[in-house]
Amino acid sequence: ISGLGANTLTAQQAFEAFFEQQSGSWNSGRTYHYVGEGNREDSNTTFDVSRLTPGEVDEILKANGDADIFSTSARDQAQGFRVSFLTKMESQEELVRSSTDLAFLPTSVDDNIISGQYYRLMGYEESGPRKAEFEFDAAKAQLTMTTTYTRVVSVDEITLTNPTFRVRKIINYARPADGEP
Repeated sequence: ISGLGANTLTAQQAFEAFFEQQSGSWNSGRTYHYVGEGNREDSNTTFDVSRLTPGEVDEILKANGDADIFSTSARDQAQGFRVSFLTKMESQEELVRSSTDLAFLPTSVDDNIISGQYYRLMGYEESGPRKAEFEFDAAKAQLTMTTTYTRVVSVDEITLTNPTFRVRKIINYARPADGEP
C-alpha cells in the first residue's frame, strides 16, 4: 500500500498513520446542501484534534455498553481521537462550540480494507453515546463512517489527500422504515 508519505505500508500501518496525521488544528469551509428544501448554507469551522490513550478508548466503550466485548489485543488495535470544534454558521449569529471522543475498533481486514465498530461519546444528529460502523480504505487513505440514527442514516467520509489536506463529505439520508432498503 502506498500513501501518506511512506513507500509501502500494511493496511494496519496506514490506519495508524491516518489517525496520527489527523492530530492538530484544521480549518474547514463547508457548504451544507438541503436538497429537500432547495437551500444551501456556508459555515466555517476550526477543529482541534488529539489522539486518545488506550484508557480513554476504554471509557468510550464503557459509555456505549461494550466495555467487555473486545479482548485486550482487539482494543490494542483501536485508534481514536478527541475532536473539539468551533463553528460559525452563515444563518446564526453565535459560534457553536462542541466536542466528542471517537474510537475505532477494527473487526476485520480484507486486503486494503479495514472495517469495524465506530464509537462516539456524543452523536451528531442525536445526543448521547453512539455506536456505528466504519470502513478504512488504506489505498485511498479514506475513512467512511456510517451511523444509523432515528430519522437519518449519516455517511461521513474523510479522505486524507496529503498530510496537511483532507476532504470531508457527509451525506444524510432519510432513514427507511425497518425492513426497507
